[in-house]
Amino acid sequence: MKLLKELAIGFALGALFILVFIFFTLTAAIPADAQNAEPVCADREALTFVLADRWGESARSVGLVSSGELVLEVYANIETGTWTLASTSPEGEMCIIIAGQDYSEVRLPQGQPS
Repeated sequence: MKLLKELAIGFALGALFILVFIFFTLTAAIPADAQNAEPVCADREALTFVLADRWGESARSVGLVSSGELVLEVYANIETGTWTLASTSPEGEMCIIIAGQDYSEVRLPQGQPS
């Protein structure tokens, strides 16, 4: 029963992550000169260092893409509100997909259906 509850919570969090990703992808105001820009890709360790060192961002959520070929990660700085959505391949190459401002976390009240 406990395993079922944990799986349900994990599924709900994964679904929420996907919905947030779709929302920001469809509604984010991207400057015209950045719309056709290639994603920034590098070794995951190097990019996570830059996100932490320059922006103060740390990993806030992670999810496996249904194909199993990529991991999506959200990095954010709670104090400044900056956030970055990145994907990482099994080979360890990380690509920054999009970044923005005004990050906030949504927490469901205890006992609330997800």
